Amino acid sequence: MLAISDLLEELRSAGIQLWLQDGRLRYRPAGALDGERLAVLRERRDELISAIRADAAPAARPDSIPLSEHQQGMWFLDQLGLLGPAYNQTSLHRIAGELDVAALRSAITEIMRRHEILRTAFPARDGIGVQVVEPAGDPRFTFLDVSGLSVAEQDRWWDDRRRRYAEHRFDISVARNFRTELIRFGPAEHVLVFRSYHLVIDGSSYAHLFHELRTLYAAYRTGIPSPLPELTMQYADYALWQHGRDGAVAKRHLDYWKERLADAPHVFDLPTDRPRTAVADLAGGMVEVPVPAEVADGLRRLAGREDTTLFMVLLAAFHTLLYRWSGQTDVSIGMIVDGRAHPDVAANIGHFVNPVVLRADLAGQPTFAGLLGHLRPRLVEALEHRHVPFDRLVAELRPQRDLTVHPLFQVLFTYLAAEPFDLLDGLTVMPIEPGEPNAMFDLTLSVSETEAGDMHVGMAYRTALFDRSTMQRLAGYLINLLTAVAAAPDVSIDDLPLMSAAQRHEVLEVWNDTANRFDDGSCLHQVIERQATAAPDATAVVFEGRALTYRELDHRANALARHLRELGVGPDERVGIALHRSLDMVVANLAVLKAGGACVPIDPTYPMARQQLIAEDAALRLLIRDRDGPDRAAEPERVLALDVFGTPCDATGPPNLADPANIAWVLYTSGSTGTPKGVAMSHRALHNQAQWQRRQGPGGRGRTLQWAALSFDIFYQEMVTTLSVGDTLVLVSEEVRHDFERLLDVISEQRIERIFMPFVALRGLAELAVRLGRIPRSLRAVLTAGEQLQATPAIRAFFEQMPACTLYNQYGPIEVHLATSHQLDPDPTTWAELPPIGRPFDNVRAYVLDAELRPVPPGVAGELFVGGLALARGYLGRPEMTAERFLPDPFGTGARMYRTGDRVRWNAVGQLEFIGRFDDQVKIRGFRVEVAEIEAVLTGCPGVRECAVSAHRHGAGDVRLVAYVVPDSDAPPTAAELRAFLADRLPDYLVPAAYQPVTELPRTPSGKLSRRSLPQLYDGPEWAGAAQYESPSTPMEERIAAIWAEVLAVPRVGRRDNFFELGGHSLLAVTVVTRLSEVVGRTVALRALFEAPTVAALASRLSDAEER
Repeated sequence: MLAISDLLEELRSAGIQLWLQDGRLRYRPAGALDGERLAVLRERRDELISAIRADAAPAARPDSIPLSEHQQGMWFLDQLGLLGPAYNQTSLHRIAGELDVAALRSAITEIMRRHEILRTAFPARDGIGVQVVEPAGDPRFTFLDVSGLSVAEQDRWWDDRRRRYAEHRFDISVARNFRTELIRFGPAEHVLVFRSYHLVIDGSSYAHLFHELRTLYAAYRTGIPSPLPELTMQYADYALWQHGRDGAVAKRHLDYWKERLADAPHVFDLPTDRPRTAVADLAGGMVEVPVPAEVADGLRRLAGREDTTLFMVLLAAFHTLLYRWSGQTDVSIGMIVDGRAHPDVAANIGHFVNPVVLRADLAGQPTFAGLLGHLRPRLVEALEHRHVPFDRLVAELRPQRDLTVHPLFQVLFTYLAAEPFDLLDGLTVMPIEPGEPNAMFDLTLSVSETEAGDMHVGMAYRTALFDRSTMQRLAGYLINLLTAVAAAPDVSIDDLPLMSAAQRHEVLEVWNDTANRFDDGSCLHQVIERQATAAPDATAVVFEGRALTYRELDHRANALARHLRELGVGPDERVGIALHRSLDMVVANLAVLKAGGACVPIDPTYPMARQQLIAEDAALRLLIRDRDGPDRAAEPERVLALDVFGTPCDATGPPNLADPANIAWVLYTSGSTGTPKGVAMSHRALHNQAQWQRRQGPGGRGRTLQWAALSFDIFYQEMVTTLSVGDTLVLVSEEVRHDFERLLDVISEQRIERIFMPFVALRGLAELAVRLGRIPRSLRAVLTAGEQLQATPAIRAFFEQMPACTLYNQYGPIEVHLATSHQLDPDPTTWAELPPIGRPFDNVRAYVLDAELRPVPPGVAGELFVGGLALARGYLGRPEMTAERFLPDPFGTGARMYRTGDRVRWNAVGQLEFIGRFDDQVKIRGFRVEVAEIEAVLTGCPGVRECAVSAHRHGAGDVRLVAYVVPDSDAPPTAAELRAFLADRLPDYLVPAAYQPVTELPRTPSGKLSRRSLPQLYDGPEWAGAAQYESPSTPMEERIAAIWAEVLAVPRVGRRDNFFELGGHSLLAVTVVTRLSEVVGRTVALRALFEAPTVAALASRLSDAEER
């Protein structure tokens, strides 16, 4: 037999309330008891009556009354100063008619007497919040008369008054947390204002407040005493009762939630318009739209068909919307439920609400009706276990705490049935919206119904995260979704439309209306030849004091092209180019194109193993390299070694054999299979891009700095877009590329007008230029691509001082070279922190699609697919991989589209915004990195049994690779040994700086590697700076080591540690020399760090300079 306390708890959980009336046992709602329970109640009637009497009797109050379990968390946040006016509640009602002010005041006074909570203070005693009830008497009622003001003066006064309501900060330690104001605007026009703090009253309690006010006003107006029965329990007594409840029952509820919310995501990653701020900004906005009557009726019919409630249907629709909007299948939504756990407070005013979480798995493409069936028992369970205080649940689950993120859920659903408030007696009462609300959650969906059955949906949102236009669009998607749900509930939730037909046409056709005629019968070298004919004496290329005119460039390239043709080079024949930065490098590339061949750039600074791998995979016809290069056993049979060109013996080029469809270049990029893959790009694709860029104002031409590495696709953008319009290409040495101070010299001396740089390099250049006050005034265009642009303070300051210079944010994986472009506003103060990547350019199409290749609406994240003329021919010698990534375009005619793997979304004006990746690919200083390739090489290192590589972000835009190694127990390799092994085989950007030894790699239940569970970067990795740590020995060494440790985010730096082996690079070097200059009080040249890359060597150099 159940204990009587358990029986009472079971009935409460089932929503059945018991109470005594005139000594008789009553229950509600009517008909809620089945025959079995009714029999139990009759059998144990006397026990239940005794228990209820004991339970209901207010306990003798101690000196300190604790806060209720519902109040504790809010009180704590208030003490931290995190809430401000966020929990202010202002209820405004306009009253038209002859108001009896005395009766209204008497009614308010009686309500204040009846409900102690409305006159309760919440001071701290010994650091703990308590309740202190003030005596009844003062109704906190203020009467204001502004009827003597003009209408315009009243409007200004009222606007100011409402602003004060919103900004007011309650001092909860005094008992003025509920106040009433009555404002007279005219003889028959008043506004009734209730101002309160959420600690004393919740939303459901306002219904009780309005009911009592209506009843008491009517009574006092006619001279009748209060007809309301006295309360049997005050809020303070309820708090005492809560703290004395049976712990076993509370544990059962808590255990349910611990199991239900285990391993839930820390945060629901909504597609915000702006990144989350470091401090929570609770400013809110609201968008409200009506639900068409036929749709609302259809939803009610659906609820009846599925034997559920309208609330349940709307909640399931909200889950579906969030899933489709965010792409996340694990969706947790909060609901605010009435947490009254005792029948004697059913009519009380107070803070009783308690959040509960409804978590759902939307994977597997369920139908909407199926989702309803899945959610219904979850909701019943949540309501049965609703009495666990939310703050206690958070304390038990201990989610990752972040003061900017609401724990356990960040989106809320509320359903509001009509609660009319009128004072009767001929008065007309209308609610007044209090203004934009505070937003306690990232997003709140509220659904309201009027007595007439009209339905509205409202989206309350944080303005720091979302634009109003985004919420208007999202509300429209919800209406479309509800319309589809009402019409076809048995359709998969993935197939329910969010877009209207007009919106679908817009994202597929209007924003892809890029068709533009261009000279598609020419190859790249032919376009450059025309410039040589038109302006032969114009300067084409400059390098370290030497220059070639267009005539000289054309003649030299012709001579080499004829020789290449004699060696068998023709269309699609690959020619390796492994030249250091020089005039020859440009001549060789142009010559290969003239010979009809395809350029295969091989960076001569790469490890020999990497160069050999590329040469073998490309099946080179021959290799062009420097004449003084070392002999290499694995080079192709034919090697053409170049000296500095003399006067060519034959300036006439060979007949053109190439077609625009032939390969122009093959660029190798990191491969997910463990080896690099070659991307074959045609002349036509590059020519289309060059011709489009020619029309882009300052971004399309100008004296251009050739900064990109030979093996980077931007090299060809720099070369082709410059030489095809007759401008000058200025090359710099490898040393100058990495020394931004010397680079600024070149930009100034050579009057550079246009540069291409990935974001991290641009940030480094901007930081140095701003710090030194050396702004390159000649610049007219900066084009950045390769990684996500961030509008850092230094970049904004850089462009603020160059009003004539335009910044372009461009996007394109190597398989399409360039796909979209965005020209930023001339005013850097208007830039978004993460600017969009723009729109597709001429003859290029961009699609944002879901997993089933269906278009997604603006604001919804999906995968970016690129179609049109920008596409490469495919991966060299890899037809299966080509077929996997280059798919038929379902929206074009006989065309292809490339699957980028990038997660993007359209914004409201048809610009693409980059969000991230769908896989493990990352970008390091603009280079694509497939961690699988690093893992494949590292697994071959002696002493490595297993390994995994992960990317960690550090600072603005800097990405750090960390290798997790399961070593052989017999001979575990050191970090220095692991780094050396990789450095012999991979380019430097693929070599991790940190190596974390682990006993085993974390796995998912299916046995796959769980990258999310890999240890954090600071959990003890070994850094590959030196074979053995040696502490700094001088004050200068200590200062240098401290700066390096901070900039590189490493735990310690020794005097023999190498900056670059610790993970440093030229872009971080700018930050280091800036800090060093501040410490030593003079400018430290960037080259000093490159020439003395250890702490000891750099300290010696700086100390010697001090002595001189």
